[in-house]
Amino acid sequence: MFQALQKTNSLSAINEALNKADYSPSSIGIPDVRHFLYKAKSAAQFTSSARLQPYVGEEPQRRLHETYLQLQNRMHSTLRPLKLIYYAEQYENVLGWVRVHVLKQICGAS
Repeated sequence: MFQALQKTNSLSAINEALNKADYSPSSIGIPDVRHFLYKAKSAAQFTSSARLQPYVGEEPQRRLHETYLQLQNRMHSTLRPLKLIYYAEQYENVLGWVRVHVLKQICGAS
């Protein structure tokens, strides 16, 4: 597959699109949110906003990623799945919810 993408020059087009794809929460009308992650279950695709302050460094990015994973695991628990979760900690306030075919998570720094 990789070779086929290279042969048709699709790989460079994909990389170029990925480099241009950064957008901030304020550019799509949610200026009070610091970062968001959206997953469409039907397509198994993710999109997220650019990592701006306070998520520029390695440690804040790791902490945010771990927070998202904790919420996703809790929301999709086989014992007691959740449709809505609010999680507050020292650096983030995170709201996550599940719709019929969509998982959405939004994170705002506190």
